[in-house]
Amino acid sequence: MKALQFVFNRLMVLWLIACSLVAFFVPKPFLFLKPSLLWLLAAVLFFMGLTLQWSDIGRIFRQPLALIVGIVGKWIVVPLVAYLCAVIFFSHEPQLAAGVIMDGSTPSGVSANLFTFLSGGTVALSVSMSAINTLISPLLTPASSALLAHHFVSVDAKSMFIQMVQVVLVPVLLGLVLRSLFRKQVDAVQPVLPVLSAITLDLIVLDLVSTGSLTISQNAAVIPKIIMVTCIQIVVTLILGWVIGAVCRLSNPDRKAIMFEVGIYNSGLGAALAAKNIGALASLPALANTIFNLIIGALVTAYFSYRNSKKPQAQAGGGQPVTPASGAGD
Repeated sequence: MKALQFVFNRLMVLWLIACSLVAFFVPKPFLFLKPSLLWLLAAVLFFMGLTLQWSDIGRIFRQPLALIVGIVGKWIVVPLVAYLCAVIFFSHEPQLAAGVIMDGSTPSGVSANLFTFLSGGTVALSVSMSAINTLISPLLTPASSALLAHHFVSVDAKSMFIQMVQVVLVPVLLGLVLRSLFRKQVDAVQPVLPVLSAITLDLIVLDLVSTGSLTISQNAAVIPKIIMVTCIQIVVTLILGWVIGAVCRLSNPDRKAIMFEVGIYNSGLGAALAAKNIGALASLPALANTIFNLIIGALVTAYFSYRNSKKPQAQAGGGQPVTPASGAGD
């Protein structure tokens, strides 16, 4: 199993890049995946639900400040940064602007838990924030997208809410319930869940890129700009996540958890929603984010890991009492 986790999780960025290139240059074999897009997305969220416990959600009553800071940061700071990026860089490209905003209106990717763990952050806080943000996202993602993107395109918040309930809320709650009822059996399959999540994310990328290959080729000139804006969006939100934690005088481990919660996106969800509700072109910012979120997150994690290695073990331990929810991302 460790070998599979190395191949599919540690090398996830390479897999995502490879799937994107293959689906772009040879799209036809993967077009059969198109009707399965929302089902694939629901599967990723179901796997996440299987890694959670009700105590992850109940922790908000025992550790309210850090949780509230992370949740507010995710749903106020990140959408506003996305809106500013859309206005500054894509004011004359409405689909791309709306895609940036929709991507910034998604909950965190579960790789935030992994990055928090590897960087010495408070994993219990990270898991709790991810669980709560995911559960409230069916309400906040459509509302945020409709409020901020209506200047560029028409967004049907009601339709998106129904999609979010189907592909996020129901699968996550189902996973939570199954783990509560069949804890021993579900715990036994925990090691395989990150692998299944990573493979499913690869299938989502194959689906989105193959379906939008014509749109991508027709708009190839704007791809470098999309990548630049995506990197700005990620770096700015990671920095703001850390700053918010510092302003609230939280511990360094808590700041790391909040930073990754704020700066890591569920871009698979963002790309699927954008493609389904706006068009293939709108999914390109989220597709770029899927790859560069992992690259930048890994670089930040490597920096903190290096710093931790230079400190005494007593200081480096931080908040690592809980195994991260999953190694698969956005």
